[in-house]
Amino acid sequence: SLLGMLQKENKINLDNPVREYLPELKFYNDNMNNQIIVRDLMTHRTGLPRHDYSWYLFSSTSRDSLLRRIQYMQPTAGIREKWQYNNFMFLVQGMIAEKINKKKWEVLVKENIFDKLDMTRSNFSVLTMSKDSNA
Repeated sequence: SLLGMLQKENKINLDNPVREYLPELKFYNDNMNNQIIVRDLMTHRTGLPRHDYSWYLFSSTSRDSLLRRIQYMQPTAGIREKWQYNNFMFLVQGMIAEKINKKKWEVLVKENIFDKLDMTRSNFSVLTMSKDSNA
């Protein structure tokens, strides 16, 4: 949703290479570095499978640390060849939105989605949720 909003504001082109917005991102090979576009992240057609162990077994609170792991992920399909869900591609989308807006992803979601939809109890904190009377 955030990237769609950015496209509507002409701040991003979904058909541009991902590394145009996040040059520090490295994929497994040069072909992926040069060919994967933002739309590929959104449609899960990067060629990368889930790689759940990289996300869950080696947890990290640093988005940059998670981003660096992508360079070691081997593709199992060609770019745009097939759909394969990958959590890391959501991470990359959020980091692109952060970089363009110079605000944290959580703040962007709150301001652009939660607040506009009057979702006053929605948040990203387990602590905040546990204090809610319906939690």
